[in-house]
Amino acid sequence: MIVWKQNWITAAAAGIILAAAVPGFARAAEVMPPASPSSSQEDSKEIRQWDGRDHHKHGGRDHEKFRMRRLTEAAQYFGIETAGKDAKQLSEELKAARKADEAKWKRFVAEQEAKHLVRLQTFAKKLGIATEGKDAKQLRKEIRERCKESRTRQESGGKVEAHDRDKLKKTE
Repeated sequence: MIVWKQNWITAAAAGIILAAAVPGFARAAEVMPPASPSSSQEDSKEIRQWDGRDHHKHGGRDHEKFRMRRLTEAAQYFGIETAGKDAKQLSEELKAARKADEAKWKRFVAEQEAKHLVRLQTFAKKLGIATEGKDAKQLRKEIRERCKESRTRQESGGKVEAHDRDKLKKTE
């Protein structure tokens, strides 16, 4: 008799939980339109948007173009022919070149870092940031802080001085 009551209570609890869940599924079915070929294309477009290709820009440049330009620059440094090759082919050839001549790869990376440091120093000077004895990480941090301060001041309705306004326009 006790076993029968326990089974009955378990079955009743499962029924209550199931009854509570069914209206939620029914509402979800009402909200979602039936699948059609055009809606699957729209869904894949929405999913693609979140994979970083549509909304991720490098300073207004399309990411794929930016990546291809970087790969092309590296390939030219290593003497690899770039005509008619896509990013995947160039990437594979650059990996092989990197393994073949590690010292040349390190020189290439050092040159790229030096170019980046020069760009950061130029931008920091425009913002009035001292650049003497600072590495790229420190400059990036200070540039970011200065731009945040300018944006915060502008958004809060505070006065933005003329030189700050000009610098802010250049950063955006």
